[in-house]
Amino acid sequence: MELNKSDRQYGWFPYWRCWLKEENSIFALDSELNNLWIICLSKAAHKETVWDFIIKGKGKIYVKLQPGQFVCGRHSLAKTLKSHPSTVWKRLKMLEKNNFISIKSDKKYSVITITNWNSYNNLKNTEEQERVVERGLVRNTKNNVNNDKNIYMCEFEEFWKVYPARNGKKLEKGVALKIFQQFNPDEIPQVLLAAKNYAASKDVKEGIGIRDPKRFLKNAFWKDWLVNEKPEWKMSHEEYQTAQEAKK
Repeated sequence: MELNKSDRQYGWFPYWRCWLKEENSIFALDSELNNLWIICLSKAAHKETVWDFIIKGKGKIYVKLQPGQFVCGRHSLAKTLKSHPSTVWKRLKMLEKNNFISIKSDKKYSVITITNWNSYNNLKNTEEQERVVERGLVRNTKNNVNNDKNIYMCEFEEFWKVYPARNGKKLEKGVALKIFQQFNPDEIPQVLLAAKNYAASKDVKEGIGIRDPKRFLKNAFWKDWLVNEKPEWKMSHEEYQTAQEAKK
């Protein structure tokens, strides 16, 4: 299918291949969930806007939306997906549970927010960029910088998945992503290995001293976990003596 200029005015968004990797993706196991996610991405506002609609008994309602947000009801989404409203709602909650969206609801409608919208939708759909895309070239330096940041998204989602939660929560995902994007590409596999080792450590499994993700990534703390054992400087005297005996 060839898109004409009028089609392109509606913009576009990236779909990351890692979302369909069977070993770590909820979408690979549920095609209807994948369809719902695509609809969420396509409905999200690209700039600040006001959504107006009529609610029976209340009249006209105005909702101010930020980029990455949209207004919906489970019945309207169910009609689009040709599914039951309760099934659609369960899938929305699954997206929310996996940190793809957040939902703010009342009795009449919901406001859906795409998590970290700007992190993978910060490319501007200008006419100049459209000409560049048609030729398969990227000439805009600013867009090149954005593309370099976007390639980290799949690896970061893997990091976020394996990193341990503290008291059932992982905080400040957006801040952690910005730090993650500062690593050299060659460092990414090491960061992922360090996160897995950290998650598998005895203290972390017992919920002791778990750092927030941003603190794990900052100041090269993660490098202490490139081997699957506690660094010597973090050991108690008894643990250090035991480790030394094991090396003999």
